[in-house]
Amino acid sequence: MRKKVGIALASGMMAAAPVPAAAETPTLYAAGSLKAALSEVVAAYAAERGAEVKTVFSPSGLLKGRIEKGEPADVFASANMAHPRALEDKGLAGPVRPFARNRLCAPSERGRGLWPDGDEGA
Repeated sequence: MRKKVGIALASGMMAAAPVPAAAETPTLYAAGSLKAALSEVVAAYAAERGAEVKTVFSPSGLLKGRIEKGEPADVFASANMAHPRALEDKGLAGPVRPFARNRLCAPSERGRGLWPDGDEGA
């Protein structure tokens, strides 16, 4: 039987995840926006441990729904903290820990009138 979904730091994500029985392959469910970064983490884990990792990249809300329906995941890396917290509240995951933060930016060409104060970046 698989253990509850874990959330861990990106640098030690797979190392900190609950380890399935030897015959099982650990499964990482992760937001699609994390694919590039976490693919590198998974590759490093596989190289160090000589073990494969099954990865599923998809929108976080869809992954949350799949876990709620009983799909097994050893690690769930969500782009929205509300999703793993909801799983934790239902007893389906725990404990939840943030492992990364980001900011959005929207570059634009000058002269498009997108900035209300007229400052379009000097």
